[in-house]
Order: sequence, then structure tokens, then C-alpha cells
Amino acid sequence: MPAPHQTLALTDPQPTGGIPVVHGNLIPYALVALFGLIAVLPLWIPAFPAMCDAPQHAAQVAIFSQLDRPEFAYSQLFYRHTHIPNLLGYLLLLLFKPLVGVVAACKLTVSAALLFFLLATSRLIAEFEGDPLLALLAIPAIYGYPFQWGFIGFLATAPLGICFLILAMRYFQRPSLRRGVGLTLLLLVVFFCHALISAYAAGLATVYALANLNSVRQLFLRWLPLL
Repeated sequence: MPAPHQTLALTDPQPTGGIPVVHGNLIPYALVALFGLIAVLPLWIPAFPAMCDAPQHAAQVAIFSQLDRPEFAYSQLFYRHTHIPNLLGYLLLLLFKPLVGVVAACKLTVSAALLFFLLATSRLIAEFEGDPLLALLAIPAIYGYPFQWGFIGFLATAPLGICFLILAMRYFQRPSLRRGVGLTLLLLVVFFCHALISAYAAGLATVYALANLNSVRQLFLRWLPLL
């Protein structure tokens, strides 16, 4: 039994190799999700959101889905180019287009990206024992430069990059072969979703490792699976 001065709570952080894990208290994340749903409403008010490259992405997806149809008279002008490290945005557009149309597919993809960006940010803040609700400060940022230019693939992959960073932090605290292999596979997935996000995520993970390890040799050994 605990001593009289001790208290037990489901929401107390439980250390796992230096990384706190919060159990039981999902209210902050629910609030972040709620405000995230409200924050994406401006995407749905105009017929076409002010995103520079979105029409190009929409046209590419529309043409891609027509190439096998005999009635499409311009198939000889195009070919499918799938081996590029920028796939996630297009895959989501292709997934949603048959259900809601290409314009709504763009809005749905960006809405999901912005919502999961806020949730991933709240989880990252919690890893540093901060208040997950601080992620709400990122709402103005999600309508920044990548949104203005319509970088749908970048926006869609950003939450995955944050998830990679969280798992990398945990790996550096408690390295193991299983975690190293999993981290390597995740980095490959992030790379083909968007190469620039994978570079950002790996770079930030390296900065975190340098701040928490004692030597370059130790850093190399920890990074060996990724290298």
C-alpha cells in the first residue's frame, strides 16, 4: 500500500527512459481535435480555397484517373509517373476523388492534414511534459507558406514527420534493434510520402540526439539503423 502522503492518479506521467507518457487524460487531445475541426472551416466556405498549386494537383489527379478510359482522347499526351518521393498527397486525392469529386477531395485532404498536424504537435509537446493545448498556437501557422502555395503533399506528410520525431526521441532514450528497424522503415515511408519532410524530421532528430548524447561515437551507434 502507498504511504499516507502518496497519491495515485491515472494522469500522472510515467517515465519510460526519460520520455513521459500520459495515461488516461485524453481531454486535452479531444479539445485540440475540436478546435482543429473548427479551424478547417475556412477551407470549406469558398468554392476554391486560395492555394496556388492546388489546381495543378487537382488537374494531375483528374487526368491520372482518366488515362485508361477509351473515351479520353488525350491519353497519348501523358504517362503515369509514380516513382517520385512526393506521393502521399496524390494518393489521398486519388482515394477521395471517386467519393466526393476532385475539388472536395483537395479540401478533405488538406483538412485531414491540418487536423492531424495539430494532434501530432500536441503529442510532441506532451513528450516534453508540456501542455498539449499549446498546440492550438499552431492554428495560425497551418495557414502559412505551405498552405498559401498549395503544397498538398507537404501538408499531408507533416504529421508523419512529427510522429517520426517522437519515435526517434524514444529510440534515443531506449535504443533497441526492434525500435531501430521500425524507425528505419518509418523514415523510408516518410521519404516516399515527401522527401523534404523526411530530411526535416531526420535533421531535427539528430539535433535532439546531439543535445542528449555524450559523444559522436554514441550518436553514430544510435543512428546506425538509419544510416
